[in-house]
Amino acid sequence: MEKPYEGRAIVEDELTALRITVPAQRGKTSLLFISCWLVGWAFGECMALRSLVVDWRNGQFGNIFLTVWLTGWTIGGVSAIQTLLWGMWGKEIITVGQGLLTLATTGSLFGKPKSYGLQDVRYLRVQNPAYGEAEAAKRFTLTNPKGTGTIRFDYGLQTVDFGSGIDEAEASYLLALLRKKHLLTDKNFTIET
Repeated sequence: MEKPYEGRAIVEDELTALRITVPAQRGKTSLLFISCWLVGWAFGECMALRSLVVDWRNGQFGNIFLTVWLTGWTIGGVSAIQTLLWGMWGKEIITVGQGLLTLATTGSLFGKPKSYGLQDVRYLRVQNPAYGEAEAAKRFTLTNPKGTGTIRFDYGLQTVDFGSGIDEAEASYLLALLRKKHLLTDKNFTIET
């Protein structure tokens, strides 16, 4: 008999808030591939930098192709490092309490916490990102390594998502728990017209 899935989110009930921690999905094969690729990337980065330094010492400043290539190569490497860090140590931390919904990440080079006033959070809903794969791919960036989340809400004229990698059933459970603790109200779940 199959054992029921217990979920990925870790819920901590603080005195005036609820903290939900969602660990990043850890695909071991992808992390191994990225780690190996980064070894080759580091070699290419060092060789290109060495070539530019030698040219500079010899008074040659015009290797435009190598400079442009190195710029793109560096951006690609930073992106791979960001993905590796997220996959190994990344966590999404959602804190709801004291009139705020705060979203933060650990294991990210560029992420910074964002807070949203609960009085302006509308239309909280569960929406599986699998229904919009193109949107999920579009939203994966250097500053957002987690991609698209399963829980969404409208904040003004912006849609914000969180809870990346959790199933719809778990997302529904988390929203019900927040409502049960009176941290969210019916107003947070309605569409404002």
